[in-house]
Amino acid sequence: MARFTVDPATLHALAGTLTGIHAEMDSMHSVASGYEGVLGGRDLEGEVESFCSSWGYGIHKLADHMEKVIERLDAAAATYGQSETDIATACRAT
Repeated sequence: MARFTVDPATLHALAGTLTGIHAEMDSMHSVASGYEGVLGGRDLEGEVESFCSSWGYGIHKLADHMEKVIERLDAAAATYGQSETDIATACRAT
C-alpha cells in the first residue's frame, strides 16, 4: 500500500531556503549594472545594458513566482501541522 507523508517542519525548512534564494535573486540586478564608461565603448556598453535589462526582468519574474511558492509552502506546512494537532486531539478525546 502506498503511503503519503508530509512533514510540516521540512516544508518550513524548504520555504526558509527558498526565502534566502529569493533575496539573492532580488538583489542580482545590481551586480551587473554600474559599468557605464568603463567597458570600452558605447556599443559594448549598450549590449551589456540590454542584456542586464532582459536578465533583470527575467530574474524579477522568477523571484515573483518563487515568492508565491514560498507563501504556499508556508500555508501548507501550517495546514498540515494544524491537521496533525486536530487528529491528535480527537484521538485523545475518544
